[in-house]
Amino acid sequence: MSPLTERQVCVTVDARRRGRIGVVHVNGDVDLATAGTVRRAIDGELAADPAAMIIDLSSVEFFGCTGLSILADTRNRTSGRTWLGLVANQRAVLRPLRLFGFCDSLPVHTSLQQALERARRFD
Repeated sequence: MSPLTERQVCVTVDARRRGRIGVVHVNGDVDLATAGTVRRAIDGELAADPAAMIIDLSSVEFFGCTGLSILADTRNRTSGRTWLGLVANQRAVLRPLRLFGFCDSLPVHTSLQQALERARRFD
């Protein structure tokens, strides 16, 4: 019997406020095993009723259907009341965003600084 290597799935999420702008920075994998952690961080920021919210996915290494589901839910919950923007600059995230049309319905920025500049219009 050959030894199996088990891949550990992990994510870290850092949520911070910048005035009335909520920023959720996600680092690692966004999948079924980590969805709860990501959702809780987003929910915490939305509970503060921000004028704008940025989800920073620039440090995400894997982004599948679960991540897309989280974004769709967040987009629906913020529609009409909170500006929502994304930061994504890696193929692992950009490819699914483009394939499923998220780049058409959400502003996607290549840096957090760029997203903050846009979000400040709503602060």
